[in-house]
Amino acid sequence: MVETYPAWICCDCGEQCGSRIPKLATYHEGECGWCGAEGVPVTEPRDFGYPPAPGLPVTRVPSSPPPSTNGGGG
Repeated sequence: MVETYPAWICCDCGEQCGSRIPKLATYHEGECGWCGAEGVPVTEPRDFGYPPAPGLPVTRVPSSPPPSTNGGGG
């Protein structure tokens, strides 16, 4: 189980787990924190929209409450 959010992700895992595909990203040879592959091109998880890390619970930022519709006006 991963205890901290991984620093690097490969393109295959990013495309499978991420919420977006980067238009531009800088890659280097390293180890993917998602699949464990070594010696593959990896980039920062932010490039794929910070996908959920394997083995870590998914945390969501609560959204803002909707504006009041009770007509109180202030």
